Amino acid sequence: MTDGARTWPVGRQVADDEAIATTCDACGTHWRVHRNLAGYRFQCGECGAWVSVPSPEEPTPLQIEAARAMEVSNAEAKAASVDAARRTVDELPRDAQGMVEIDLPEGVVYQGRIPSGTAMAAGTLVHAREEERARWTSRTILEVGGMFAAIVLPFIVTLELFSEDEAAVLMPLSSLIGGVLVVLIGLAAPRYTFGALRRAKLRYFVEAVAVAAVAFAVATGWAALIDEVFDVSMDDDLAEIGALLGPVLMIAVMAVAPAIFEELAFRGLLHGRLTALMGRGPGIFTTAAFFALAHGIGFGSPLHLALGVILGFLRERSGSLLPGMLLHYLYNGAIVLSMSV
Repeated sequence: MTDGARTWPVGRQVADDEAIATTCDACGTHWRVHRNLAGYRFQCGECGAWVSVPSPEEPTPLQIEAARAMEVSNAEAKAASVDAARRTVDELPRDAQGMVEIDLPEGVVYQGRIPSGTAMAAGTLVHAREEERARWTSRTILEVGGMFAAIVLPFIVTLELFSEDEAAVLMPLSSLIGGVLVVLIGLAAPRYTFGALRRAKLRYFVEAVAVAAVAFAVATGWAALIDEVFDVSMDDDLAEIGALLGPVLMIAVMAVAPAIFEELAFRGLLHGRLTALMGRGPGIFTTAAFFALAHGIGFGSPLHLALGVILGFLRERSGSLLPGMLLHYLYNGAIVLSMSV
């Protein structure tokens, strides 16, 4: 340090390893300034001019210790990430719903193989290798197509092969066939399809009843608006089928069966697959889009899309398929009953 230099703060002794040397440009007085003032200015005690304190060229012992601690922490975190990335799927942690989680820092890739039948938590596939994601995506596409076919094809075949009256009578059988196909396809990934058939808190069932009532009111208003603007009744086909089947069979075909089998297909299997690949929000919306497409493209599509999103978030928050099944049943059942009044 400069001999004869004054110290700042004035009257305080500043150790060599804590001091920064600087000079007042106005009067040439040399100063020893504490490192805590690095980058600031002070007034020269001789002439009153402002003196800038440069940043220290060498780090303080405290800074060196902090940097070393950070290096150790980063090294330990990296070692833990590498260890986690090399574990088998069976060794990975699981969330509250029993789904496998991959808890790795952003950018760290899980090196293990992820069997396509494994139930993975939402967003976990972002850590998977590209080949694993590609394999999961291919499997998901096949399952989406399979569920579409299971739900839609029995009704299409019935309508194409039989007269209108015969098709209406055969609707219960078509619904049963579709349900069996959903179950068979779902057995390929049972943890996703049936794993959420568990009890849920009462508040979610109360929510399901309330939402079903609101959704029915919105659907009724939407149908009236479409009829008024476009002179198209959205319920004509359903009314004709209902007249032939009667209210009991109509509720079984249009309310009970969809509530069970469509929820297993969409909020069960497809919800699990798509949220694992895409994350919760995108996965729920994409599942809802497929749900709407399965009901045909028409004036009712916005209602089906909105209902699919609501059912997806209810499934995610409750951790169960049962509240969504109740909501689905009440909504469809209310529509069926409104046509018979």
